[in-house]
Amino acid sequence: MENRKVRADYRLFTLQQRKAQFGTTAVILYESELGEIEPRLSVVDGSMSEVTTRKAALPAG
Repeated sequence: MENRKVRADYRLFTLQQRKAQFGTTAVILYESELGEIEPRLSVVDGSMSEVTTRKAALPAG
């Protein structure tokens, strides 16, 4: 899950860089791809939270 989050965060970063470099066309592409990435990030964050909660509930040892 952490790898997925890192990849999604990196993808978001590269989209922001393209937006800054290429202007109007990039903004349109940025908005459409951002709409795809944000739900993925929220799913990954939720899954990571579930795993963390489950790990905390496991007995020690």
